[in-house]
Amino acid sequence: MREKGTAVVIIHGIGQQNPFETLDSFGRGLATHLGAKLKHIEHVLAPFSNNKGEKYIDSFIRLHLSEKMGEATFIDIHEYYWANLTERQITTAEIGEWISTTLKGAKNAFKHTPELNSIVANQKKDYWYKLTDLLYKGMLIYRLLRFINFLIPKWLTGLKNFIQQQSEYILIGYVGDIAIYTGMDVKSKNFNVRSSILKGSVNLLKEIISNEHYQKVIVAGHSLGSVIAYDTLNKIQTEATLKENVKQNAKKIGGLLTFGSPLDKIYFFFNERTSKEQYIRGQITENLHSFRIHNRSNWPFGIKNPITPFIDENIVWLNLYHSNDPVSGRLDFYTVNENIKCIFRNKYDKWGIAHVGYWEHKGLYTNLEKLL
Repeated sequence: MREKGTAVVIIHGIGQQNPFETLDSFGRGLATHLGAKLKHIEHVLAPFSNNKGEKYIDSFIRLHLSEKMGEATFIDIHEYYWANLTERQITTAEIGEWISTTLKGAKNAFKHTPELNSIVANQKKDYWYKLTDLLYKGMLIYRLLRFINFLIPKWLTGLKNFIQQQSEYILIGYVGDIAIYTGMDVKSKNFNVRSSILKGSVNLLKEIISNEHYQKVIVAGHSLGSVIAYDTLNKIQTEATLKENVKQNAKKIGGLLTFGSPLDKIYFFFNERTSKEQYIRGQITENLHSFRIHNRSNWPFGIKNPITPFIDENIVWLNLYHSNDPVSGRLDFYTVNENIKCIFRNKYDKWGIAHVGYWEHKGLYTNLEKLL
């Protein structure tokens, strides 16, 4: 009888990521957590197909267990790597324009969507203020660095180049990823990049859930990777409505683990809000992004959602956040099984760097084991 295993798909977040770095951090963390339950780690190669139907070799790790977890005798960890797709795809000027547009949209959100007030009623400050404040500060710091660079004499070329490189590294390397992926305008030049990222993740997940070796599949995402994970599950659920084989395979997806997730902020800033007059367009858009959304709009003429929530019922969604992580937070716009507040008790408890502290946090792997 062939052994059965559990697959975990881990999706990295923003920043200058390198292939297998996420797999390394996540794999080492889980291996340490498993302790005596882990027999050994194996590097596995397997033939996969990309979204164009082209064959390639997927490289992942297999954690062989000394005792079963459910029916699983091993855990495979697959990394979805997408950082190469956003490299050099956006300029600082385009990011500045994106921030300006984002801030305007945030200010108008409450005006056109009064139901948001009930969700964020307990916030100490206006929700949009706390979110936009971070963007304002980031842009001001960048402009300050540019101004300082302007004042430095030309003969200090090395210093000028260093300041320019560092400011662009932060803005393009981190904010740029968000600007590219959250661009929902199909006419934008970056929309194709976003589509490629999403097609790649959907294809990988479909390959994995169709693998007969796996009895269960968990999707995990850090930072912007949690947004990609969420969008991927939306796509799978839509496709499962029309394709019986995808529907049957999707039943294997048993868990979603998000950490350092900006999903609430993405929803607040970038959710496409249409007027009540456009109730057909508005509901089509909502239906296509309806996975675990619990605050759908009230429309003057209701239209039934054709997408059946096949995977909603099977998935346990755990979300980890830290109060000093400016990117993450509770996910209040979504129906999650549990929002878990983290305390790292180390150097990563400080504001800002808390965003990268999850990888070494025992709680991440304790909660992952709950899903396994």
